[in-house]
Amino acid sequence: MKNLSEAKMRQYIAEGNKIKQFRNLPEERKEQIVEEVLSTEFLDLRCDWAFKYVLSDPELLLLLLNDFLPENITSIVSVSNEPKRLNSTEKTVLMDIVARTEDDREIVIEMQRFKKTDFKARMFYYGAAMVRSQLKRGRNYGKLKPVYVLCFMDFKLKHSKNQLLYKYQMMELENHEVYGDWLSIYLCELPRLQKVAMSEMNFVEGWMHIIRESCTFAGKPEGMNERFDRVVEAARMKTVPESEKMDYFKSMISDKERLEYGDDRYAEGKIEGAALEKQRITDILKSAGVSEDIISQL
Repeated sequence: MKNLSEAKMRQYIAEGNKIKQFRNLPEERKEQIVEEVLSTEFLDLRCDWAFKYVLSDPELLLLLLNDFLPENITSIVSVSNEPKRLNSTEKTVLMDIVARTEDDREIVIEMQRFKKTDFKARMFYYGAAMVRSQLKRGRNYGKLKPVYVLCFMDFKLKHSKNQLLYKYQMMELENHEVYGDWLSIYLCELPRLQKVAMSEMNFVEGWMHIIRESCTFAGKPEGMNERFDRVVEAARMKTVPESEKMDYFKSMISDKERLEYGDDRYAEGKIEGAALEKQRITDILKSAGVSEDIISQL
């Protein structure tokens, strides 16, 4: 990052050194990673922190939900991302964003960059947790409101058909009669989006393109529908307060997000760092008089 001072660079590297994979990289590579993360024109919206940062604006979140969900939603109220637990032994559930509509329908919005074990079960559990947390003692089951789980994924699952948005509800197996609308799960798999001009994309495709490609934008994408102007502007790196850029950086390189390590963006740097370390050890052994045969075996 051209305007990043040496002192600021040291701060970012010090924070990155808390992550084992980052700490083991050569110093030069660490500086490159800091620059690569912070010098893009736009945030990488596949990153959990950036996704939540942009969609923390209720108007932008409302825009997204009305493009993906069947009902017309006129207003939303953001709520806690952790549902109440029945007891202390129950598994803690932390979600990216939870929204509640004007008629108390609840919506979980997730960004999943990497495929995790039992992913489908995880999304069902998130939705079930929101269904279960609705009723207080004495309330009738008829008071249950629909819950939606809308998940954006930077990976593919196995399906019988190729489509951009997979919608799930409970239904009768033979005649497909819907059991009820209390829980709906929507999976939006970003890699399935075909590369076409933005002017040819519908609203769902437009969102997918922006989320998947935001960090590659040099400016407003050509042909982009004006409804996305505020979304793109909210993702501009220069609009992020300096005090919050460290949170973005930590999220991008953390073990939890698993971003960049093993991913193609930094894979080359990781291999390069390993090669440099191998050569360094080889040079030390040679200077100590160790034969090349033994070095090769080592």
